[in-house]
Amino acid sequence: MNKKIKNILLIIWVGFCFEAAAQEAAQAEQAKSTQTQAATETTAAPVEEQGFSADDVVIPVAPAPVAAPAAETALPAPVAAPTAETALPAPVAAPATVLAPATQTPTAVPKPVAPQIAMPEDLASSMISVSRIRRLPANFTDVNTLCWNATGTRLLVDRFRRRSYEVAEIDVPAVFSDTKLLPERILCDSVRDGQSLHYGNVCLLPGAGPQFLFTKQNAASRDYMASMPQNGWYCNLFVGLGQRQAVPLTQFMYSPTVPVGVSSPSASADGTTVFWCGVKGRGKDKSIWGERGLYIGNLVWNNRVPRLANITEISDGRIGSFRESCAISPDGSNVMYCANRNNVPWFVMDLYVRNLKGNTIKCLAEGGWNRWGSYSPKGKKIIWSSSRGFSLPNMGLGGNRWQQELRSELWVMTADGIDKKRLTYFNQRDARDNLFLGLRPQDHCYVGASAWNPNGRQVAVVIHFGARKKPTSMVVLMDLSDRMAK
Repeated sequence: MNKKIKNILLIIWVGFCFEAAAQEAAQAEQAKSTQTQAATETTAAPVEEQGFSADDVVIPVAPAPVAAPAAETALPAPVAAPTAETALPAPVAAPATVLAPATQTPTAVPKPVAPQIAMPEDLASSMISVSRIRRLPANFTDVNTLCWNATGTRLLVDRFRRRSYEVAEIDVPAVFSDTKLLPERILCDSVRDGQSLHYGNVCLLPGAGPQFLFTKQNAASRDYMASMPQNGWYCNLFVGLGQRQAVPLTQFMYSPTVPVGVSSPSASADGTTVFWCGVKGRGKDKSIWGERGLYIGNLVWNNRVPRLANITEISDGRIGSFRESCAISPDGSNVMYCANRNNVPWFVMDLYVRNLKGNTIKCLAEGGWNRWGSYSPKGKKIIWSSSRGFSLPNMGLGGNRWQQELRSELWVMTADGIDKKRLTYFNQRDARDNLFLGLRPQDHCYVGASAWNPNGRQVAVVIHFGARKKPTSMVVLMDLSDRMAK
């Protein structure tokens, strides 16, 4: 009886062990499935972070050993140790730190950059063209010389009014009508002196205030033709200080037998040097200009009163009688002038540049009429009036009909005299420039003084009309551009 009870208890105990082991395996499988699902939905966390601790893990404890049953009693096979499938889940590795995506600053859209347009004087001469021509209104009729103010918004001109030349400053806005007069103010004229004297050859004098150079006819002279600004006989050089105040720089006395005077002054960019043409007497070749020379001097100020010092005559070794000063280069190293050679009429003049340090002379343009040269703002280019392409007709005795007979156009070249190009075609029938002027078939013209605007993109040019009883002139503005630019 006792033996049977023991066998029954043993069977019950073995069954209990099998049931406990099955429950433990089911629990482990359920825990593994739950963890796998959680890892799929969210980032896995350490055991502690999921609410588990070491005490929450149930580890089956083997029961105490029981005495082996009798030999005849078939014992169940020993319970195998839990397999890998029932083993505790491996510790979950700490997830890598997941950083929130950094807020990215929107990339600024770069503003479109305007294409850099080269200044005309930086281009090859062959690439420069006149893109537009505009006629200035009646303020600018009968002008002889002109120059821009420092800002390029006004033109200083000498012009013929009533019986004599006067000096005026005229506004030049970006937009204007050629039929409406522009604002102006008279700087000096014959109304003040009451003697109908000529005032002309105006040139801006850099510095503080509205200072400028000009020439004035000697009060004792009554030769109004020879004393015109372009001739310079019996004229002296002055500095205008504004408000109709002026200080003389030269004081030549009137002499009917030995005419002396001043014409075509120009100043350096710093205002310390003055270059001018001086009349030295009547020429041996009976030229209407007389015998001329070139002079340079320093402008010195003492208690706000200017004077000339260190005056030097520039000699080039040529025997021709005609000389005319044109300009001082922007860097102050060179002077430009025109002159004729020996045994050649004065109106066959060449354009020269002289280096003030080395005293070297170079011919820039020769053959025919080459006059009125002016520098570009940076001194890289020169524009001038030339009769290239035209024959020089009979100019009359001493060249006194040159204004009626001359034909010339505006040309451009580099400062060293190469890469020359014609810019205008005023004397070519049916050309745009000719139609712009409205010249009659029997008319022709010549290009006079010119001035390059400080902005570098515009030039003001005096156009003279010849084949008439009384020669007259007008001023046009020419916009320069790259002929290849769109």
